[in-house]
Amino acid sequence: METLIKDLRYGLRSLAKRPGFTAIAVLTLALGIGASTAIFSVVDDVLLRSLPYPNPEQIVQLREVNERGGRMPFAEPNFLDVRARNHSFQSIAQYSGQLATITGGSEPVRASTYTVSAGFFDVLGVKPILGRTFTPEESKAGGVAVVSYGFWQRLLGGKPDLSGTSLRVMDQSLNVIGVMPAEFAFPRNAEIWAPREMFPAEISRTAHNWSVVARLQPNITVEQAHADVSAISRQLKQEFGKDMDGVDFAVVPQQEYMVANVRSALLMIFAAVGFLLLVACANVANLLLAQVTTRQREFSVRAALGATRSRLARQFVTENLLLVIIAGALGVLFAFWGVKLLLSLNQQALPRMNEIGVNGRVIGFTLGLSVLIAVLLGIVRRHATHTRDRHPHGARRSARRRAEDGAALRDDARRDRHDRRPRGRVCRHPRDV
Repeated sequence: METLIKDLRYGLRSLAKRPGFTAIAVLTLALGIGASTAIFSVVDDVLLRSLPYPNPEQIVQLREVNERGGRMPFAEPNFLDVRARNHSFQSIAQYSGQLATITGGSEPVRASTYTVSAGFFDVLGVKPILGRTFTPEESKAGGVAVVSYGFWQRLLGGKPDLSGTSLRVMDQSLNVIGVMPAEFAFPRNAEIWAPREMFPAEISRTAHNWSVVARLQPNITVEQAHADVSAISRQLKQEFGKDMDGVDFAVVPQQEYMVANVRSALLMIFAAVGFLLLVACANVANLLLAQVTTRQREFSVRAALGATRSRLARQFVTENLLLVIIAGALGVLFAFWGVKLLLSLNQQALPRMNEIGVNGRVIGFTLGLSVLIAVLLGIVRRHATHTRDRHPHGARRSARRRAEDGAALRDDARRDRHDRRPRGRVCRHPRDV
């Protein structure tokens, strides 16, 4: 530990002696690390992190498939038949939304309003933080609504007692009976959920207006569920013929469905930013190689004083670690700004936007990336020094330089001892006076 502390102190002094080099290297690495961290924040929360629901792998999206193989929303009669005939789902629900004018809160607003069928909240497995969701009887009778946490805070004052709270939505008076958690955002940007059954049913099998979400039964795979609903689609096609334009039903994991349109773009951007970081590391490596030449006399002196190759290599890694840690800390600050910029530029394109941010996993990624960069730069730096010493002419010059430096150090030591001797002669006998 004492050796490490000495290495750190020496590394800080070394960086402080070269402020121009330190500033350029830190800024170059910070920009690369910051960009990588910002993009990783988006990739992690959108592509890698599981959906914030119980057993999210069981949640799937159902789509109809036309003759050309394209996927499309469900027609309501087809959904009702799938709900009645399937053997694969614990619960299944349809939903559809629109912007609607809402009155009854602190002010009239236009809000994203969804009508959802019975069982919608059961599919997702999320309970309200205040009040409750629809009972089966309320779903049929209507007249009730559940609101988002943000809507409750902004327009209902966050009051804990919902009794007597009603909203006017799509020419319907709805009593607010529940408030969903702040992190709940399904579908994206939804602020009000009302029972589907309070509106007239649709009878056309070619009116594709509904999204369908379902929760698989335990031990049922996506493939098995697809086989089940495909059999139902063939039955319906035989029964209704030309009145039904779909030829099959698709079952897609919910997370895959949500990110299908952005996965390729995000991975391409992540790869591009990774290449940018490699360019930044290459530039800093070139700066370090230039520093090897500049500091060759220092290395020779330390070698003449007995420093081994492993000792010098450890010092290189320590200096680079200090350099990269400073750059990493600055890069995290850049990442906060970068994430905000990305979200402001892609407000309608990115799913799960309310979950995206710089969190502990992202900072851990940045720390690991910084340590890896420090080690690689230390290896490059040590290799350059080792190569220089192995060069024939360089070796003779290095040996000569080390000998000269050693001789200079010995001369300095002798002069120092001489300077400590008494300047005057001490008289010990009268004859010496």
